[in-house]
Parts: sequence; C-alpha cells; structure tokens
Amino acid sequence: DKVSTMRISRLLFEIFYVCLISLVNSLHQNGDIAEVLQSKDILETTFFRFNFSTSKLLEVDTKYEKLGIEYCGELTNERLQEIFEKASQGQNVTLLVLGGSSTIGADLGAGSKTQTYHMAFSSWWNENIFPVTGSFLHKKVIAIGGVGSAYMSYCWKIYLDNKKAFDIVFWEFFMNDFYFDDYSRILDNFFKSILQYSTSTPAFILVKFSPNTIFQGEQLTCLVTSEFFNAKDKVVRQKSRQYQISVASMQEIICRNVQQYNRILLKKDYFVHIHPSHKAHAQIGFTLINYIRNIFITFLKSPNRTRQYKHFPSSQSENNAQCFTGLLPFANALRKTIYDIPLLWSRGYRRRSKCKWDQSIAERTDIRGGYVAKEAQSEIIFQLPLNIVYKVSNVYLVISHQSSPNSFYIDVIVRSIYGDFASSLDCSQLLHPATSVQRIASNVLGTCNIEVYDPTGKCLINAIVLEEDDLTSTRNKV
Repeated sequence: DKVSTMRISRLLFEIFYVCLISLVNSLHQNGDIAEVLQSKDILETTFFRFNFSTSKLLEVDTKYEKLGIEYCGELTNERLQEIFEKASQGQNVTLLVLGGSSTIGADLGAGSKTQTYHMAFSSWWNENIFPVTGSFLHKKVIAIGGVGSAYMSYCWKIYLDNKKAFDIVFWEFFMNDFYFDDYSRILDNFFKSILQYSTSTPAFILVKFSPNTIFQGEQLTCLVTSEFFNAKDKVVRQKSRQYQISVASMQEIICRNVQQYNRILLKKDYFVHIHPSHKAHAQIGFTLINYIRNIFITFLKSPNRTRQYKHFPSSQSENNAQCFTGLLPFANALRKTIYDIPLLWSRGYRRRSKCKWDQSIAERTDIRGGYVAKEAQSEIIFQLPLNIVYKVSNVYLVISHQSSPNSFYIDVIVRSIYGDFASSLDCSQLLHPATSVQRIASNVLGTCNIEVYDPTGKCLINAIVLEEDDLTSTRNKV
C-alpha cells in the first residue's frame, strides 16, 4: 500500500545517505576531495554541457583563476572557507540570491528559469560538491524587475519567512542602481543589513552585469566613457574594498577578452534587448564557480590558515524599517502589503496586483504592483497609524517611472500633528528608468496621512517605507 511504499522509499534513502557519508569519510581520510574538485571540468556541468562545452564557445579563459573577479575580498574569502568546512562535514549550505530582472532571467524566454548565473552555480554545487561531501545547496531567489539597492536595503527582509541565516548571498542590482549623491549611503545601508542580518556573517558576493547602454555601436569595449556609469562604478569599488566583499564583474570578462585576446565581442551576443544573454549569464556563472571552487581547494590544502575577519561586527544602530509594498517576487509572497494600509480617500487610482510582462514566452512571476493612476487628476490618501510617542526618522515613497519624452510630476503631502511636508516627484523615466525610492518626510510623530495627487494620471505607487528611529518604542503596526 501507499504507507509501505513510503517506508521502503525512506529506508532506501537512509541506506543511500549512509553509503554517501561513508564515501565522504573515505575521501576525507585519503585527502582526495581537493583532487576530485580539481579533476572535474566546470564545463561538464549540465548547465554548460549543451551550449558552452568548451572555453572557445563560452569565450572565457578557463585556466585563469581570477577570471571575472574585479575584487577579491578577505571577508568573503574567509567566510567561504568556513562554509566549506561546514560542507565537508556533510552539512547543507544555503544560498540567498537578491536581484532585479536579470536575476529572474528576463528576455531569456522559455529558458529563463534554467539559464541564469545562479542556476549555473547551484547546478555545479549539487552535481560536484554534493556527491563528494553530502552537502546539498538550498537556494532562495528574491528578484523583482526594476528594483535596486535603495529599495532592497529597506525591504529585502520582509520576503523571508523567518530570521534564518544564509551561508552565501549573491547581490545583483548594479544595472538598476542609479548614481546620486547618496549612493554611498545606500550601499552602506544595504551591505550592513546583509552582513548583520544574523549572528553568522554570510559570504557576500556582488554580481555586476554591464548595462548595454554604456556601449556605443555594435561592439563591446573595455573603456567606458559614460560619466554616470563610472561614478557609480567608483562607489561600488570603494565600498567593496571597505567591507572586503568580493565582486564578480561582466566588464572584467569583457576587458580580458578585448585586451588580452583581441577578440571582437558583439553586443547582440551578450544582450537580449536590455538584459544579459544566456552567454553573459553563463560567463558570470562560470566566474562564480571558478572563484569559489579555488577558495575551497585552497582551504582543503591548508585548512589551518589564520583568519582575520571572523564575523562582521554587530550594529549598534541597525537599519530597521517597515516596508508596505506591492513589489513582489511572486504572487502571495507577503502576508501584509501596501493594500493593507487604510485609505481615507481614493479617486482614479486602481490596485495593480498582476503584471503582464511584454516579453515573448518569458517565464516571469515577479509583480511590479501597487496603486496606479488610471486617469488625470487622480488622488489617494493613505493613513498610517503610529503611536504618538514613536518617531519615524524618514518616510519614503517608492514609485515606478513611466516612459515619457517630458517630465511629469505628482504632488505629495505628508500630514502629521507636528507639521506638513510637501514635495513634487518626477514620475517620468528622464532620471530613473525603473523604480526609485523618494524621501517625502522626516521626523514624523503621531498619525500620519500621505496625500498623493497625480494631475496626468500616469504614475504607479509601489510602496511606502517607514525608516524607524526609536527601536525601543512601541507602536501600532498596520
């Protein structure tokens, strides 16, 4: 019967697991795990085997240990060594992937779920690390099209079921981030929120895809003349060194191909519309695998290395925020959203809880939802009930920017018992191609009403973020 079948299946699994652990122990005794990893060609992994089975097809130097690594951070390196020490004992490892539409696999069509850089990595781990250690890689992906580090620095935690520690974290937001004067602060907030999330600091790796807009003409070049790109890139480089975080960069791969091998790289091979192609994902995936595998092999050959960065120090003033959002990696991802905030008034605004992505046979589950203005002179008033003794240091409005040849604005007023804050926000794509996080009030006490007036009827309100100031105060959450 069904119960007997389940018991037999469980018994067979237990026998398999015992045999696997015995094999692992045997490998440990013989010190062969490093040799096993070195002997297996990365390109034999299922992810690469059918389309990029050779270095020529993939257009990478597979023997170059630092391929695509823009910066090798000591904190990341040492955490990876600790993680492999855990994995070599047969313990499972967890990977958290945070990103935008590139991480989803946008514009990859029917292969979007199997052709991403993180799929390459998880495929390699479970085909190579798991058989020789018994350590399985569990992966959670939180990816939403159009969002960047500013939004995620406040809101990424709300997508997790509990405060579970992650061993490895991939961050992919470079294409969606936009350079402003406070970009350094945004990255500070985001990096600290990741590194201080639990008592165990994760191995944090930044994944940088190059936007296709920085290349003029049909060929990819190493030299980038975009001041905007270079200014943003400079901040990321500074912050990765400050926090000792490793960076995998598409631009590093491009530069080595162009400068070292004089290859002509065509934009059409590396991008599908504005998103990275299958080849670009495969190159970044290979870079991550190659880098992490080399760290593991180094650890196995000298496991008693002195470690300098054991854990990232806990924060005395951790960034804490309430995030009410319609931006979802998939439907029903959250118990509470922006729709749970009481409305005092609404005219012309409609809920947008579904997304119809205009990409042929694309498999996308992310939703850029919220309240969208459907007609001119639309108005909406949100009421946020806060305890009168509780102070919110900043209130932010997250909006999606719409295609338009000209600027168009929405008027926002935040009313509280200690005064009003008025602002006008440009909702066009002239400054922000996707979503942005705009501060609309500071130091708010008591009941807070947010009034939004859209004279053109084009803007989409995605989220409201309350940056908390006094973490010891009690308050009534929505």
